[in-house]
Order: sequence, then C-alpha cells, then structure tokens
Amino acid sequence: MIQGRISYQNAKISSNQQNISFKQIDTSKSATLTFNYIATPNTSAYIILDKQIMTAEDGDSRASKLTINGKSFRSMPFSTQPIGIFVPASGKVTLTMTFKASTHNLTIIRPSLYLLNKKELWQTIKKAQNNKMNLTNWKGNSISGTVTIHKGQSLVTTIPYTNGWHAIVDGKSTPISKTLNSFIALNLPSGKHTINLYFEIPGLKLGIFLTILGALLLLIESIFIKKKQ
Repeated sequence: MIQGRISYQNAKISSNQQNISFKQIDTSKSATLTFNYIATPNTSAYIILDKQIMTAEDGDSRASKLTINGKSFRSMPFSTQPIGIFVPASGKVTLTMTFKASTHNLTIIRPSLYLLNKKELWQTIKKAQNNKMNLTNWKGNSISGTVTIHKGQSLVTTIPYTNGWHAIVDGKSTPISKTLNSFIALNLPSGKHTINLYFEIPGLKLGIFLTILGALLLLIESIFIKKKQ
C-alpha cells in the first residue's frame, strides 16, 4: 500500500491512515485535493476510491471531476471502487479530485495506491474457475446449475442485487443475500447443490390476480345487466 503526498486548494484537511476530512474555505468555489504517488515504474496498480465521489454519467456525486495523470474518469457509485491504472515509466501517479462548491464538509476513505501482484491474481482466478458454478440452463430470467461448496465458502455471483430475484436450492426456497454491497450471494452448507435463480417482477402475481379479478367482476356485471334487461 502506498499513501500519496497530499496537496489541496480552498480546503482545510485532517487525515489519518484510513480517512480524510476536509472543509471548504470559500464555499462559493470548488475545492481540490491532489494525491501524488511514487511507485514501481511500468507496473499495474489500482486505487480504492470512496463511493461518495463516484458517479455515473448523469449521476450525483460530491466530486465534479476526477483525473489520474491528467485523464478524466468516472465509475458507478455501487461501493468502494478499485480503479485500475498503469504506472508510467516515471513511476509517478497523480490523482486529482475536484469537489463542487456546495460540498462544504466531507469525510472520505483515504485513496491509497496498491500494486497488483499478477501471480497471486492469476492463482486466485484459477482457483475461482475450479470452484465455479456449472451452468445447466440459462434462459431469459432463469439461471440453473450445480456447484460444490467447501467449508467457509459462499456462492457469489455478479448479478446486481435487486428485488425480484429468488433462489431454489436443492428443491427448497433459499434466502438471497447481498455481497460487496452490490451483488447476489447465497450462504450454503458444504456439499454439492443444485441451484435455480430466477427473476420475477415484484408485484407481478398480485397484478395478474387483480387483472383476472377485474375481468371476472366485469363479466358478472355484464351477465347481471343482461338478465335485468
């Protein structure tokens, strides 16, 4: 982990190993925090950023602009964000955060630089591939397959966690949990399991029931009116 040297404009800051707090001096103007890192040249790395300063293209964010070595970037504000970068031949990496004039006060996770250990990464990927869920069916909003869970493991997917997803495990309804503040996961006992994940629009069954009920009432009313005539 490499912590950058901090410089700033229009701000007063306090920091520790985990967080940085700042207060705008002139709240009518933007504030800027700059982090300068020195790392091994020509290596892969990443910086962890607080989700408060991340944004989609039209989303809301405390930061109006983010740059790494002068190039702008943005990302979705789902959770803390690892931003991949390439350390240039100079070994210098500069992260600049420009905050909106209306920010006033803010505490964020301190953005540290981490060098990527490619060997350990590929070992982790290989291990995950050996333990992946074997898909038997993927059609529409339904995914089925089998997976072997070892002690201390959970089934983690890259399916965004939203209301409407359900899980059937070994023929029984099973609660779905949220992991990494974003994705669907299942906490399962050790052993081999048959999984079915399916998405159902919330309120769909109730909507169908009310539609049928309304049609029946309309039919009954029509029959009653004809009998009266």
